[in-house]
Amino acid sequence: MESVILALHGFRSSAQSEKIRILAACLTAKGKQEALIAPDLPPSPADVMVLCARLLADPLAAGKKVTLMGSSLGGYYATFLAERYDLQAVLLNPAVPECLSPKRWLGWQPYLHQPERGFEFTSRHLEELRALHVATPTPERYWLLLETGDTVLDYRDAAARYAGCRQQVFPGGHHGFSRFAEVLPGILAFAGL
Repeated sequence: MESVILALHGFRSSAQSEKIRILAACLTAKGKQEALIAPDLPPSPADVMVLCARLLADPLAAGKKVTLMGSSLGGYYATFLAERYDLQAVLLNPAVPECLSPKRWLGWQPYLHQPERGFEFTSRHLEELRALHVATPTPERYWLLLETGDTVLDYRDAAARYAGCRQQVFPGGHHGFSRFAEVLPGILAFAGL
């Protein structure tokens, strides 16, 4: 069965994130560059879902194995999509409902890879995010990868939220998940690549 990965970046990030670039280079070296779907996600969570539905339509209709890979806010999105489409997901330092406080999210947000550009994250966007809440993630769908040195999100919140899921917690690191290259062979095996 042919496999693809839909990679979902975090808040204020882009398809130019280090993890996505490493993943793309690895798949290209294997001659499997077509196995990666890595869009720039719009600021609106509702628009993200419309985009992902469109991007998933062809691979799912073709019977391909689709694995979601979500980092930070992308992990929150991946959880919703995994449950909606019956998919598996790798989550790297994912955002969880406990982190959806207005003061953290609302206001002008510069893009990490283009700080001269940005977007206004509004209360409407926050409500769209809350509408994607999954009450109880299905444990067998997920592989959770956490680093304790994440200073943006408390790794213990994600560990508790995904209790019963396959989990690996690494000491140190940072929010961007410093060990990505190290765990990438396992991610590719999980995805069937």
